Amino acid sequence: GNKEYRVADEWIKLTISGRAEFINTITKDDIRLSVDVGGLGKGEHQVSLSVDLPGDATLVGDYNVKVIINEAPEDQSTSAGEGGRQP
Repeated sequence: GNKEYRVADEWIKLTISGRAEFINTITKDDIRLSVDVGGLGKGEHQVSLSVDLPGDATLVGDYNVKVIINEAPEDQSTSAGEGGRQP
């Protein structure tokens, strides 16, 4: 069946290094975060966080996040629907 995935951590504080003039221009929109939940079953899991940084910035340290996996309700649609929300 389908599964629902949720990252339990609301905030993730990262330490990055690089040239100060470049690092000071990076915003949260420049950083891409991802986790691999393949092969994980229902429950809570500590998963390694993959961090994609721009330019010559480098990540300092390793980071994990808590991912909660549940079975999706049977009647839940994976499509966005037709026509969106009603007023």
